Order: sequence, then C-alpha cells, then structure tokens
Amino acid sequence: MEGDIVNNATSIEFAKRDAVTNDYVANAVLRIETVDQYGRATGELAQNFYNETLEWTTDYDSHTVKGLAAGTYALVEKTAPAGYTVAETIYFTVKEDGSVENSSGNTVEIVTMLNKPAEVTIIKADATGKQTGSLSGAVFEVRAVDEQNDGQYTEEVVTNVYGQALRLTTTGNIEEDVLTGIKPGTYYLVETKAPEGYTIALAQKFTVEANRSVNADQIITVSDTPTEVKIKKTDFMTENGLIGAAMEIRKVDEEGNLTEELAQSIYGDSVKWYSNGNEHTITSNNK
Repeated sequence: MEGDIVNNATSIEFAKRDAVTNDYVANAVLRIETVDQYGRATGELAQNFYNETLEWTTDYDSHTVKGLAAGTYALVEKTAPAGYTVAETIYFTVKEDGSVENSSGNTVEIVTMLNKPAEVTIIKADATGKQTGSLSGAVFEVRAVDEQNDGQYTEEVVTNVYGQALRLTTTGNIEEDVLTGIKPGTYYLVETKAPEGYTIALAQKFTVEANRSVNADQIITVSDTPTEVKIKKTDFMTENGLIGAAMEIRKVDEEGNLTEELAQSIYGDSVKWYSNGNEHTITSNNK
C-alpha cells in the first residue's frame, strides 16, 4: 500500500570449506549463537525475525540465513564432518545497514568457516636411542581392522577424505610425515618397509576420534630395532672361540670383488674388532 514502510530483512550467506582445497564441505553441523558481554559464544542459539532454528547441516553449497538483527554473533561448529577437525568459532557482526563484518572489522560478502583435515603425525624412531630424530625411508600404510579375525588387519589400504590411499614414506621431517584427512575410526598402522639397516616393526593399532579440536595433535611413534649379525671366530677342528684375531668387514665393488674400504654401521662406525672368544654383534652393517 502506498505510504507503507517496508523493511528488507537481512540476508547472510555462510560457507563451509576445506582449508586445503577450498571446496565446499558437507555434513558439518553449524549453529549461530549469541555472544555475551565479553564477546564469547554463550552456547544459546540466536533467533531471527522468523523464529527459525539457526542450526543446519552443510551441503556442497552456501547456506543463507535471513532476518538476523543487527549485533554480534558466533558461528559455531557443533559437529565436524568425518575426516576433519572441529573449526575454531568465528565471530561476525551484522550492521544496521545489513552488511556483515568479520572479527577484524572487514566487510565480507560470505561468512566462511574453514575445516582443517584431521592429521596424524608419524615419528619413526631408533629403538636404541643412538640415532636421534625421526628416521627417513620407512613406508607405512593405514589398514582397516579385520572384523572377522581379532587382532588382524585387512590387506586393503584405507583412503582419506580426498579418496587417496593413506600411505606414507617417512622423510625424517615430522612436519612432512603426516597422514592427512583420516576419518574417525580404529585402524592399524602397518610398516611395509623399514629404513635401511632396521627391522620392520609390528603393526600398531590406533584410534582417530571424531570432533577433534584443531589443536589436538595426534602423534604415533614407531620404533625400529637395528638389524644385527653375530660373528664368532672359532677353531676349525674344535669350534672353540679364538682370542686376538683382527677382524674387519670390507665393502665389495659392483663386480663382487673385495675392496680395501671398510664398511660402516648406520651410526657411522667402522666395522672392525678383535675376537675375544665369544660372539661379536655387528649392528646394522649396511653402508
């Protein structure tokens, strides 16, 4: 009717995206909560002019909320999608003119919350403690629990939220040795190849919890024992141990010919010794 004043309800778009790919992420449960005098989320749902429940499950598109009054609110992730950590709460302000500002005071067209994929860091350690830091060259696979055989795992490698096989070759850098996008569940971490000079460790069972905090790091340490060779200098006839023989292990060339170059252990020691009548243990003679 002519002369009536019509107020256009505010319309705000919210997007849930993958922090790595920036793709939309489905199956997150988001809610808009009120904020207290200290600027913190209260845990109480906000209301719009239409008294709608301001909680929804995301799909592969943005979500629109209309009729939200001017004020500051909190966008809270109640449930994270499988394979992601719970995102930090986002604060935003609806202005009197209907525009939206983020917590930095910048005007935004869409309020976007990013989900970081759940991560598990793998540390490959020397069981003796002689080699510090994480070892490179180990190959790991994540396998599902075999429900038909207790304590066993399947042969199939588990995939992450991107459809990629959860397989990792350690680099020795724990910032890089990370399994990304692993979904909640119980699994086995299976070492299929040990670093040179080490034996393969037993599979480790581990659990990834749902709704992990983005700051809740999960680290699995797998220790490998160096390979060992035992050598004893004996009398050919009596097989008694002999004392005082100078022993050393040398390298061979590509043709299999003996060289003058001494072999080394993984710890950099030259492999040479004097027999004492007992077995002598050589640790990881692989260099």
